[in-house]
Amino acid sequence: MARRYFWALVRNEARLLSREPAPVIWAVVLPMIAGIVTPLVPPVAAPQPYLGGMSFAQVYQPVLVLFTASVLALQVLPTVVTQYREFGVLRRLRTTPVPPWHLLAAIVTIVSALTLILSALLVVIPAWLGLPLPANLPAFGLTAVLAALSFLAVGALLCGVARTSRIGAGIGGFVAACMWFAAGLWVPRALFPPALKAVSDLTPGGAAAEGMLRAITGQWPTATGLTVLLVWSVVGFGVALRTFRLEAP
Repeated sequence: MARRYFWALVRNEARLLSREPAPVIWAVVLPMIAGIVTPLVPPVAAPQPYLGGMSFAQVYQPVLVLFTASVLALQVLPTVVTQYREFGVLRRLRTTPVPPWHLLAAIVTIVSALTLILSALLVVIPAWLGLPLPANLPAFGLTAVLAALSFLAVGALLCGVARTSRIGAGIGGFVAACMWFAAGLWVPRALFPPALKAVSDLTPGGAAAEGMLRAITGQWPTATGLTVLLVWSVVGFGVALRTFRLEAP
């Protein structure tokens, strides 16, 4: 019975999101445009010695994947859930047999599916346009999945502590920007000073980007990087379950 209610929530939330797709467009359009354009520009697609023999297009592929995952998890997820809290949707769930956290889980499920689909497209489409696939594709996929989980864990945590949708979106945007920097959006990670790289490797964005870059060159992520992603995921979801409220905190 509980499983039937849960999947009914998933279908309902997916339908609502399809009617109001604006929050997702930011996470889709820019990365897709960049993923299509970069393999077609010869200087961007050419290997660079100071990037370890990779091209700018290859270096920024993990950044684009993580950009999409972070926008969906750290901005869309907290905004939607905190709006439900403000409008009293969560409070009204008390009158139904569905636990309120099922709604959070349903939205997390939808965001997870969107993230994985878009991440796959950001690898397949550039490859179709001439960008080499990651040499270790299973490692790249594993890192992308763990990165999505860690971002979703942080986003779920924000759902519990943010008072309003504006606060949730603001904090989520700031955290997402930090993840973009750690992943190498503005400065490639190959150019990070050792101290900055060590600090960024402790964040989901930095650990995921490093694992994906290693996968592009045929390696596996380090045990430390995988541990960082798993710890953020477990701790984030654990705190989210404890802090999730029907009323504004």
